[in-house]
Amino acid sequence: GLTQINVNGYANPLAGYDPNLPWVKAETIYTYVTSWTKIVSNHTIKWGADIRRIQDNNLQLNTFGVRGVFTFTPGPTSLNGNPNTGFANSFASSLLVLPNSFGRDLPVIFPAIRQTQIFTYLQDKWQVSSKLTLDIGLRHELYVPHTPPHTAGFSNYDPDTNRLIISGVGKNPNNLGRRTYTTDFAPRFGVAYRLNEKTVLRGGYGISYIPLLDGGNTFIFNFPVRQSISFNAPNSFSAAGSMATGFPPPQ
Repeated sequence: GLTQINVNGYANPLAGYDPNLPWVKAETIYTYVTSWTKIVSNHTIKWGADIRRIQDNNLQLNTFGVRGVFTFTPGPTSLNGNPNTGFANSFASSLLVLPNSFGRDLPVIFPAIRQTQIFTYLQDKWQVSSKLTLDIGLRHELYVPHTPPHTAGFSNYDPDTNRLIISGVGKNPNNLGRRTYTTDFAPRFGVAYRLNEKTVLRGGYGISYIPLLDGGNTFIFNFPVRQSISFNAPNSFSAAGSMATGFPPPQ
């Protein structure tokens, strides 16, 4: 596709595509669910499991895009100190292909995450009497920490050493050492009492867990998964390079 061209003073982009495009996203969840029921006297016992394998692949570059962005400003074709500058100077800079800044994004590693979630439960519906029914249950939730399918797919900043910790590199674990919480037990309790043929009193109590995710898709913007390279002129009256020579090769 065409590189994005921005000319100051114009309703940009003058040409090209939004840096967010293309957006390549694929989500797949493999699920296995099983439930069992056994009636013993006045007890209805249920148990089961819900196992999910999550695959999230998301390539989105929203700074400069893979095609890059050239930005033309009035400076390269205006006189220093002249207040009468504007769109005409920016357009003149574009005609001379002298951008004041330009840059592009490099998708070094395809951004993706993998995670396994395991949920199990045990429940007993106890018909204590013709009037009283109790529901007693326990649910367990296990969220295995996310991991990338590719080496160096995750990174985290260590303020103590002022370094980036890259997953799967050296002795760094693939999940960057995130803790696995194994004690997420969620009890459930319900009660129903029939006062008469027209009135039933009900009550319940339970605990639920909601995992705090990584902000949605923030993993796709981290170094080294995505790298942004920008080139800026030393001042507003200079050109950062020439559009004719294109982007320098990545270092």
